[in-house]
Amino acid sequence: MNKYNIDVYEDDDVFHNATKPKRVRRTKEQKETEEYVSKDEMWNELYDYYKSLDDHYDWNTQKIKEKNTHFPPISDRLTVIINDIATKMGYRTNFNGYSYLSEMIGDAVLKMVKAVRDCSFKCFTIGEIISKTDVDDVHYINFLDKKGKVQKREKEEGDEILEIQGKEYIKFKANPFGYFSRITSHSYLNRIKKEKTLEETKRAFQSETWEKLYSDENFINVRRPKYVDPDENDVTYED
Repeated sequence: MNKYNIDVYEDDDVFHNATKPKRVRRTKEQKETEEYVSKDEMWNELYDYYKSLDDHYDWNTQKIKEKNTHFPPISDRLTVIINDIATKMGYRTNFNGYSYLSEMIGDAVLKMVKAVRDCSFKCFTIGEIISKTDVDDVHYINFLDKKGKVQKREKEEGDEILEIQGKEYIKFKANPFGYFSRITSHSYLNRIKKEKTLEETKRAFQSETWEKLYSDENFINVRRPKYVDPDENDVTYED
């Protein structure tokens, strides 16, 4: 018996419904399927876009030959992926509190579309092999990246080993999700910097305007504004 005079037993539906289910941690595969963009799908979309450029794209240098060429339209799926990356970046706690979040997302979308049109992302990464190691039947390759830093990579099925001028190089698919995520992050930070500069300019102009008004004897008894917070809506006045 409880305070409501209802008998509850362990085999009753009431007892089982009241018991909270145990929280199950999602696996990495589930997270990527439900929340994140598939980097393989994005890579395929970019690869198909570069192929549609035909002779205007040089696969050896991985650069577009003429920037004034007629660009084919970006696929609908790649457009959705770009929009998802730009939008989901705004969910982060260090970005979602800004009032100009929509402008940040718009800037990121424009920057990523420009990156696609300029073919700035290279589908393949090529690095000089420094050494090879085997650990528990897993083949690892140490190579130099484009900045000259040593990187370690587990050899995958699609990786190629090239020999150029007596040296070995590894060629593998680059990660487009990481590349475009960096573009989005930098675009967000640039927008924040611009907005803060505009806010500081506005505050300086307001301060200068108030000082000019206080120099007039007709405004001697007017209370001066005192800004105690960088937020533009948080303003108090001095007594």
